Amino acid sequence: MLRTRSAWCLLAGLLAFVAPARAHERVVVAPTVDFLRAVKDKPPSWLRPGVLDPSGFQGTIRFDSQLCREDVERLELVGVTFSRRFAEPPDVDHIGSVYPVHVAWEGLDLLLEFPTLLQVEPVLIDRPELPLEVTGPLCAVPQLARAVEVVTAERGGEGVKIADVDHGIDVFHPSFFYADGGFYPWLDVDGDGELTFGVDAVDLDGNGEPGPAETLEYEDVDFIDLGDEDSYGGLDGDSHFEPAVDWLFAD
Repeated sequence: MLRTRSAWCLLAGLLAFVAPARAHERVVVAPTVDFLRAVKDKPPSWLRPGVLDPSGFQGTIRFDSQLCREDVERLELVGVTFSRRFAEPPDVDHIGSVYPVHVAWEGLDLLLEFPTLLQVEPVLIDRPELPLEVTGPLCAVPQLARAVEVVTAERGGEGVKIADVDHGIDVFHPSFFYADGGFYPWLDVDGDGELTFGVDAVDLDGNGEPGPAETLEYEDVDFIDLGDEDSYGGLDGDSHFEPAVDWLFAD
């Protein structure tokens, strides 16, 4: 009588590819597997690098239980390459019964016949966007970086580490405003070469003349940050206009 796990694995391996029932009929195969097979000879440019190569694809396979050594060896014979980045030989990388693998196209059909297989899925196939590729332009990060360089004569953000914390925010905080939507010429209405609030303007309509809604005002506002109960006089705590900190309202 077979009592050890190794013996059971050996028996399962002998039956793995000769079982009369088509095991793959109950296996969930992600639609992206068929897509990758269709484009394998001419992959699209947006495909994530490393997902697909002429011989197969990177992905994960899930079983109804963990594989024994004999299972791994038999699957490798049909073109499944297991990851061994973290596991010491002869073990392979896995989380529970999920295994990161490279599956060869020529062995995919035989893999689908494996009796304990439940699911086959490629890794994420589309090229991920960097966090600031979309949100950076939306909140004018490039313009702000250039403004910081002009004011401070230093490259903005260089050497600064940023932590992205997924938490509730105060959407009314000025740092989240998209205040204008562009850059506009400053109109020195009084001709003194200095920015004079209530007199000078920005040329929003491009006619070269100050209009009623183009005069710049300085709002000396106080507000309370409920997070840490700090009060701020103005935006930077004083009555002087600081281009890298304060805001202009022309509305």
